[in-house]
Amino acid sequence: MAARTSVFLMNTEAPPSPPRESPVPEPDEIIRQSVEAWSAEQQDYTAELEQSLAALESYEARLGEWHSELVTKSEQLDQQNRDLEERRKQFAQQQASDLAMTAELDQARAEVEDLRQRLAEMVDPIVAASAAATGDTGYTNRSGKSNAGVELLDPSVSAVAKQFQKLRQQQAARRSAGR
Repeated sequence: MAARTSVFLMNTEAPPSPPRESPVPEPDEIIRQSVEAWSAEQQDYTAELEQSLAALESYEARLGEWHSELVTKSEQLDQQNRDLEERRKQFAQQQASDLAMTAELDQARAEVEDLRQRLAEMVDPIVAASAAATGDTGYTNRSGKSNAGVELLDPSVSAVAKQFQKLRQQQAARRSAGR
């Protein structure tokens, strides 16, 4: 029996165990894990992309506002420049007109002064002779402060005086219209 037991013992050894699960997962499991990892990455990228797009849209909106403001300011500056240029032209025309008027007034003053001198030279001897003859002392001196009773005006003096008065009136009207 001893021999049998040993044989039996030999045969009674535990049958070989079924193969253990290998550490390598099944192909379906690998694919599922890869898809889940890829999906998680895609969600992270999508979240980052959405944040970036939101920031870009906000920045683009602000740029649009700045652009609108700049266009408005540019248009205002262009209009102000056009207005300024128009004013400059008007002032230049007014200045040219004023210079012409001043030249006319200076010429008229010179003519009036010349005529006053000529008149004073002509009137003094006549008035003195007339005063001596009549005893009238109405004309006192060349300044013309008192010349009562004497109306010896040359027609050219009268015309220049009228022209001078007309020029003064025109200049006053232009000044009042410019204000």
